[in-house]
Amino acid sequence: MSDRPKEFEIEYSVKGVSGRVTVIGRCGDTPIPVGTIFTILYRNKDRQYPHGLEVPAERAQEIQVRLEVRGATAYGTERDPLPGGTTGCLIFDERETELLPGGWILSTE
Repeated sequence: MSDRPKEFEIEYSVKGVSGRVTVIGRCGDTPIPVGTIFTILYRNKDRQYPHGLEVPAERAQEIQVRLEVRGATAYGTERDPLPGGTTGCLIFDERETELLPGGWILSTE
């Protein structure tokens, strides 16, 4: 099992008629199993292209959260875990979260 944090880059999110929030985006390098608890929501500072990309990303803003993944889908099927590097959806209970903004990243660290 990897010691790397699980991350999910948010494209956008929607509230469904089911009463759940679906977050659409891309999984980082580490797979995200159902039951994963994200503890940080952050966004990085903008970097200049192409000359700013050689320096590591730096966080501009960070918010403490506690969001548990209730389901995951990719390519029209349920996935557990959501494979690393996959574009897909994470599903959260509506009671736990509001809509999450695009351009932000969910992380376990």
